[in-house]
Amino acid sequence: MSQPSASPLRIVHLEDDLGAYELVRALLADDGLNATLEHVDDPLAYRRALAPTAPDLIISDFNLPSIDGLTALAIKRELCPSIPFIFVSGALGEETAVETLRNGATDFVLKSSLARLPAAVRRALTETREHRERLRAEQSLRASEERFRRLTANAPDAIFRYRFDPIPGYEYISPAIEQIVGYRPEEFYADPELAARIAHPHDRDALRAIARSRIVPLGMREIRWITRDGHTVVTEQRFVPVRNELGQLIAVEGIARDISDRKHSEEQIHLLSEAIEQSPVGVLITDADNRILFANARLLAMSGRHLADLTGQDPSLLLSAHNPTNLNSEMWRDLRTGRTWQGDFTCQRANGEDYAVRASIAPVFDKDGRVKNYLSIHEDVTEARHDLDRRRLLEAQLFQAQKMETIGTLAGGIAHDFNNILTGILGFTEIASLALPEDHPAHDDLAEVRKAGMRAKDLVAQILTFARQKGAQQQPLELTDSVAEALRLVRASAPSTIEIERDLQSGRVRADPTAIHQVVLNLCTNAVHAMRGGTGKLTVRVAPVVFGESPPDTNPKLKPGAYLCLSIQDTGHGMDEATLKRLFEPFFTTKKVGEGTGLGLALVRGIVSAHNGALRVTSAPGVGTTFEILLPVCNDSERKAETTTLIVPGNGESVAVVDDEKSVATFVGARLEQLKYRATVFNDPREALVALRAEPARFDLVITDLTMPHLTGHDLVQALRSSALQIPVVLMSGFCNDGVTEDGLGALGHIVLLPKPFNGDDLARSVRQALGNGVPLPMVK
Repeated sequence: MSQPSASPLRIVHLEDDLGAYELVRALLADDGLNATLEHVDDPLAYRRALAPTAPDLIISDFNLPSIDGLTALAIKRELCPSIPFIFVSGALGEETAVETLRNGATDFVLKSSLARLPAAVRRALTETREHRERLRAEQSLRASEERFRRLTANAPDAIFRYRFDPIPGYEYISPAIEQIVGYRPEEFYADPELAARIAHPHDRDALRAIARSRIVPLGMREIRWITRDGHTVVTEQRFVPVRNELGQLIAVEGIARDISDRKHSEEQIHLLSEAIEQSPVGVLITDADNRILFANARLLAMSGRHLADLTGQDPSLLLSAHNPTNLNSEMWRDLRTGRTWQGDFTCQRANGEDYAVRASIAPVFDKDGRVKNYLSIHEDVTEARHDLDRRRLLEAQLFQAQKMETIGTLAGGIAHDFNNILTGILGFTEIASLALPEDHPAHDDLAEVRKAGMRAKDLVAQILTFARQKGAQQQPLELTDSVAEALRLVRASAPSTIEIERDLQSGRVRADPTAIHQVVLNLCTNAVHAMRGGTGKLTVRVAPVVFGESPPDTNPKLKPGAYLCLSIQDTGHGMDEATLKRLFEPFFTTKKVGEGTGLGLALVRGIVSAHNGALRVTSAPGVGTTFEILLPVCNDSERKAETTTLIVPGNGESVAVVDDEKSVATFVGARLEQLKYRATVFNDPREALVALRAEPARFDLVITDLTMPHLTGHDLVQALRSSALQIPVVLMSGFCNDGVTEDGLGALGHIVLLPKPFNGDDLARSVRQALGNGVPLPMVK
């Protein structure tokens, strides 16, 4: 029989006879016991084997030269008392055997009956495991009982269990009963009749009837009690029958809640309502059959009706059709039990207009406790409900604005860090390209690196545009080029089992290329996700359309003229009407956590709107989805003139380069050297300030980053100006928000702003502009 456990058991064998140890090991192995035997033969090794990691079982000879069995057993009790212990000995008298068991041994096996050892080991392990499981179960039970005790001890409601057999009485009642009636739980245990005696006379017989008939009432029941100090309290109680396996009622459990304050409030409302004839709220009184007897002036004004039209009618004629179907049944369920109903519903004026009502309806009792009337208090909360709706809308708008502000702040931080990284990537790519022969094959690889870097630059700009941190830059472009470029990325990332069909007709629009790229990527990625299972067809089309004086109903704001229609269609699972209504809400998404943020389609709609275009989506469950984007065609006169500029090299001017980003500073310094300038690089602005003050005539220009630790670029320039150093400055920044412009920095003297990331040509133009007193040099190649 093999051991089921995957991990081998660890058994310590205390034995001075190596042959006996080998015999035991072989015997256990032959039995299929998955175990490793650790042989020890002296007290020190024995102690080390038991602690700090206890074995699963101990096997020990009784008589060893260095230690006897009872001592070994005592050490086991000290270090690992719960571990099973089996003696294996050549001879063991009856008294000794009894003593070993009394001192904690699990079993003993004579060497003459050694074949019994595997069974003894398995039995010892099983008994130990079962003992531990019993201990855990007992601990769990005690913990459960303690949790129940804490819950019931701290609950404001009284919790009880009343048994019927063999002797009627309370088995349990929680301490909260003393707060309700003034009697301690022990008094109820000692006197089974106490509850019936302190019950209100009108409720006493009902309680005794439960005990006598053993018929437990269903639902909630109100019972009044006379407290120890003579006051009357009202409790709301729920009874739960407890039956044995034969279905016989043996006990009842329940909860009692003190509702005296609530009942007192209801009575106060009844008293006050009887006296009201004129009130700022509507008052309606009906008879016991719920026929209208009286309506005050306020209620008549609210409803637009006359008293003569209401008298003798059922109040339901005031209700609008726009109410829950269960309103009437819930209301009368409370009223028939003598309780007040409170809630909101919608009424209808005589002119058919709906208005919102918050109402309290209560029965009015006569001196015999019978219902003689029903009193309704109506408050017109229409305006309050409108105010609440408006407030919720404003709160939602404020929350959205705060989220967008947070996104903007995050985008600015990302742009700063990412543009620093891109400056190094693009810069060193340029330096490497310039250092290679024109026919070197690595030029193609470097061109791909530069292209990817420029795409990353554009994506950062798009993030800033979405976060309202940067304006989009629209220009005439061939729409099919941007779409085709985006589709290459889609094809690379989409499963090969998804077919992509394209029909792209040429046409130019005035647009931001990065924005168009983002729109296509977003919609195509959504389409791929919608085709569950990785199969389906994605169709992308670009085609010209022309609208006359009457725009289509789906896009009534479109101006007449020529447009390009970008259509993206999938064969995915589609969307229902509820999803379509919320499709463009920011942060709304149907994707799983980690697959989307809910910002993509909101961004798409914003981009289309910013391009004076229109967006239409059609979808149905199981059919698929089609997005159509209409963009105005660009006139030939709008096409951007392409110009080139000649980069003029330096003439040995000395430039101080200051940036805590070493890659940026190194690139700028190296590129300046290539442009025939002399560059001195500083990674610490404090060191740069010391050098500039020490040798002001040494430097012709300072190129510094704006955001740096210890000393910002703004502070550095301010320190130079305070030292009367009017040296020209080029200020680099990974993120230039509206507060950082050349005009805004004019108070600091002559400054040229150079946004990151930039290439060597951008750097050269900014340097010449700064050295030329801020006047850009027109250079036509």
